[in-house]
Amino acid sequence: MWRFILFSWVILSCQTPSSRLFPPESPVDFFDSRPVQQELIVIGVAGARISERDSLQAALEDAALKVALYEHSVSGTFRINEKVGDSFLDFVIESEGTIDFPPAYTQYIAQLKYDPDNDILREDGLIFVRARYDGSSVPSIDWNLSKNWIKNPPRFKDFLVGVGCAYRINPKDSYIGSYQNAFLAIVRSADTRIYAETVETQGSFNRETGSVSQSSLSNFYIIAVQKDKDGKVYTLAIAKK
Repeated sequence: MWRFILFSWVILSCQTPSSRLFPPESPVDFFDSRPVQQELIVIGVAGARISERDSLQAALEDAALKVALYEHSVSGTFRINEKVGDSFLDFVIESEGTIDFPPAYTQYIAQLKYDPDNDILREDGLIFVRARYDGSSVPSIDWNLSKNWIKNPPRFKDFLVGVGCAYRINPKDSYIGSYQNAFLAIVRSADTRIYAETVETQGSFNRETGSVSQSSLSNFYIIAVQKDKDGKVYTLAIAKK
C-alpha cells in the first residue's frame, strides 16, 4: 500500500471550461468517461518519457490505478486545522489529505482495451489514453450529465459525488491532483468531525479548531474531466462509502 499526501485544498471559483473532442470530427468528448456499452472508461495520463512506448506504458499504469480505485476499498483522510493566538497576526490554517492506494494496481493493465488510432491524445506535453475495462459490472444509475457540472454537480442514487480542482506548474500534476481532490471531497462529504481546544502556553492562550474527515470508499469512478483556459483541471467522480 502506498500513500499520497496532499497539503492544500482548492476552492472552486472558475467558469465552466469548454470540452475537447477527439478526433476533430468526433461528437464524443475525450474526457467524458461515462460507461459505454457496459464497459467502464478510464483515462490515464503521463508526462513525456524517453520513448513513446514508455510514455504510453506510464499512461496505462495511471489508468490501471483508476481501475483499482473502483475495484478496491480505499481509505482517505482529510484534516483542516486552524490555530489562533493572542496577537492579531497569530493565525495559521493547515490542511493535509492522504489516500492509501492499492499496491497491486498494475495487474489491471492486461484487462484494458484501447484503439491506438482513436484512444490516444497528446496535449500540453502529455499523453492520455482512453481505455475500456469490462472486468466489473457497470453501476445501474442514470448517467445523464449537465454541461455545468462544475457548479451544479449531479446526484446519483446510492453514490456520493465529489468535484475536485487542481492547478500545478506541471500539467500532469494538475490532472492527478484534480482527481485526488475529488476523492478527498467525497471523503469529506462521507464523514467529518469537528473539534476545538484551548491551550495556555506561558501565559498566552492558543485556540485550535478544525475538522477531521476519514472514510473508506469503494467504486470510486471518474465521470468527467475538464480544463479551463487558465490551466485549472476539474474532475467529477462518484464513490460508495
